This record gives sequence, C-alpha cells and structure tokens, in this order.
Amino acid sequence: MQECRELLRALCDYLDGAVDAQSRERIDRHLKDCRHCRILCQTTRMTLDLYKSRPPNGVPAEIECRLMASLERRFGLKC
Repeated sequence: MQECRELLRALCDYLDGAVDAQSRERIDRHLKDCRHCRILCQTTRMTLDLYKSRPPNGVPAEIECRLMASLERRFGLKC
C-alpha cells in the first residue's frame, strides 16, 4: 500500500520521464507486480496522449475579454 501511495505522488514525473533511474526502476517493479497501479498508469498515459494529440482550443473571445477585465480590476493590470 505504501508503494501505491509513492507511485501516486510520483506518477506525473514518472510519465514525463522526470524521475531518476533508481526511482524509475522501483516504479517499474511496482507496476509489474501491482495490477491496480499498472491500470492507473496506463489509463493516465492514454489520457495524456489523447489530450496532447488534440489541437489546442482557444479561449472564446467573450470569456477572454471578461477574464482580462477581471484581472485589470483585481490586480490593476493593463493587459
């Protein structure tokens, strides 16, 4: 169970390739033995891949205008 918690904390860095070699080996071993974490990791990776494959969506002009006006009022910014 402790290893599962550690995997959850490191999952984003692991998927981004931002963990050291020792951590990667430990996570890989855990994923080999823990079906639940393996499914979580695979599902998260597929979700990220799907998200990255989509073209970027712009913010609708009306929302951008309202957001900028709110920032200007709140922080005195001139956008």
